Amino acid sequence: MNYDDANYDAMQEEYAFQQAMQDEDYDIMQEEAYRESLKGEIVANPMLALMTSENWERYEFLVTLMENKQLLNLSIGLDNGVPYYQTEIYGIKRKIYITKEMRRQIYNYLTKGIIPAEMPKEDDVFNVYNKMDESFILYHFRADKNRGAICYNPETKEYHARYEHGIINYGQLPYTPDELVAKLNSLQ
Repeated sequence: MNYDDANYDAMQEEYAFQQAMQDEDYDIMQEEAYRESLKGEIVANPMLALMTSENWERYEFLVTLMENKQLLNLSIGLDNGVPYYQTEIYGIKRKIYITKEMRRQIYNYLTKGIIPAEMPKEDDVFNVYNKMDESFILYHFRADKNRGAICYNPETKEYHARYEHGIINYGQLPYTPDELVAKLNSLQ
């Protein structure tokens, strides 16, 4: 290898590095814009801020369960347009309001047993999905169905997503089986 080849390789590496940094900067800018839009929503909605005030502690407890390799027993639902997972914490049912990062970590644990390497940033625990309707739950249900995890209990008439590391309880859905299939197929 002569000097020109080494110089060319170094320039290529520098260019690739600069390109990666620009891509990362763009992703960071997009994420910051998303967070800012949600912060405005939370400030504008003091009820939402009150609802999510204990989200950090509750999610921290859930991560402790994952670290101890316990099965997660979650229910999913909506509270005034804010989706949540509900679990029992010290004998009391508590809601953990869902964020994108928390949802990703929980599904990684349920499906693969991957324990979160670290807690999401504190802001990420409070930037919850908001103004959702039943479609949010149905998207989750369809994803679980596509993974082959959905089970139906004819005695209780409840649907569950069963994974190796836990369960998500969808409860009783207000549809006949045919209506549910049509509803799932109509989702965009």
